[in-house]
Amino acid sequence: MYSYHEKEGETLIYEVVLEKNGKGFDRRIEPSDWRFSATIVGLVRYLDYNHLPYEKEGRSLYYNFSDVDLSQEEIESQYLRFVEYRFIHLMHHIQVKRILSDDLVEDNGELKLLKDKLSGNTVMKKHFSGFKEPLVQKEDILHVLAKNNLEIIRETFKNSIFGYRKFINQAIYAKGTQERCRLWGFYVDTGRKTKSLGFCFEKAAAKVVDFPEFDFLPFAFSLGQNSVFVNNNVSVDRLLKSNNDLDDYLQKVEEKRTLWNNIFYQLGESGAFIAQNVEMILKKVEEDAYHTVILRQSAIETFKSLRQNNLRGDNTTALDSLLKSSIKVTDDYYLNLSEEITDCILNEKLLDDLIEKIFKLDNSKKDGATNGFQLKQLIRVNLVLYRQLKKLEETMEEKNYLNGAYSAAQTTKRYFLEKNLENKMKGYRQKLTSSIVAKDYDRFIEIMLQLSSYTETAFPFLHHLIKDFEGNKNLAYEFINNLNNFQDRN
Repeated sequence: MYSYHEKEGETLIYEVVLEKNGKGFDRRIEPSDWRFSATIVGLVRYLDYNHLPYEKEGRSLYYNFSDVDLSQEEIESQYLRFVEYRFIHLMHHIQVKRILSDDLVEDNGELKLLKDKLSGNTVMKKHFSGFKEPLVQKEDILHVLAKNNLEIIRETFKNSIFGYRKFINQAIYAKGTQERCRLWGFYVDTGRKTKSLGFCFEKAAAKVVDFPEFDFLPFAFSLGQNSVFVNNNVSVDRLLKSNNDLDDYLQKVEEKRTLWNNIFYQLGESGAFIAQNVEMILKKVEEDAYHTVILRQSAIETFKSLRQNNLRGDNTTALDSLLKSSIKVTDDYYLNLSEEITDCILNEKLLDDLIEKIFKLDNSKKDGATNGFQLKQLIRVNLVLYRQLKKLEETMEEKNYLNGAYSAAQTTKRYFLEKNLENKMKGYRQKLTSSIVAKDYDRFIEIMLQLSSYTETAFPFLHHLIKDFEGNKNLAYEFINNLNNFQDRN
């Protein structure tokens, strides 16, 4: 036996038969980057489903190319059967079969659903546009479904924004190795942009990595609008376990949680796939590019800390409510708090900028309305980040510092309201906000001293701000947030 092999990009594809435990395989793939890692997971899931041979060895997966060659009709048929199983939620014909299997369909809602599914996409309209009385024409519909089953699966999967089209240029479905990588974010129109791809505008300098196996990559990502892949590529076994654990978890919460990043807050100690530093790949429906998220150990600890006091499991805690919130900035733009908070935690950033941005938005409102609940919860999340990132030795909760700032704000508010000086109170709130946004902490302390003298109210927490404003900034946030009367009126 000779030992010829070639290196393409960063993966090794062997073109000779490798004798392993008495079985012959002519293909090997390693998880050299996330594209090949995801392809490995997708391949294993497909091969397992169809009971096809393969072998795992460390970071290598051995298999036969003849089992994954979609140019063969039999292999494509096996591929599409797995597509129907994996992406069953996209398959209109499955719902049609289910409804027609009932002897009597008396529910008008079911009948409407049946008609909707018969015209659910282009391929369904192609075959069923002439069926106006589906209950009467039941046998004819089932016959057409059986005759065109594979075509319906293929076209549904290829062209769905939640299927193949989400990950890969659908024009390259089931084709051999291409001049440019078929994955969105890597694909380039070779007829228009080849000169700009390589160094010094040399086309030959461009690095190209594309294999037919990339057609199996969609099977590795989680289902839903935002799909996730965990690139825990220590070994093939770890890759499979991490992503199978993710799948198992999402099956339980998919209907309740639509934002992918909420998985970080829900997992706690049980999430094996976030037990160590790991790369996660995110693919959104509305964007061609894939996003890389690095989940560090420090972020994992922060997520666990946030979840400790939110363990009811019914998605109704203060943290859950915060993660569902959005704040209107303009008619066309809303702050998605879940995405903002998660981005800060993953990138080891404090929430200071987000909190101050919301303060500025509140001050600009003429009706005096505030996002008090959201700010209150953001401040408490920020406390966890302060402890994690600034390595503070003592917590504000333990020393009741935060309660002191809250009580002082309530006492000050009562003073203004009893004297009908609500506008005066609003003015102080705006001054304090402007000072803290401008990072003019001396001015903030000066205004607080004036306020204390004017209202004859003691502010014991101010001592901590004078001592270390940066380390205790959340006390200032808590005071500002509670110096308003909008929540009381409502």
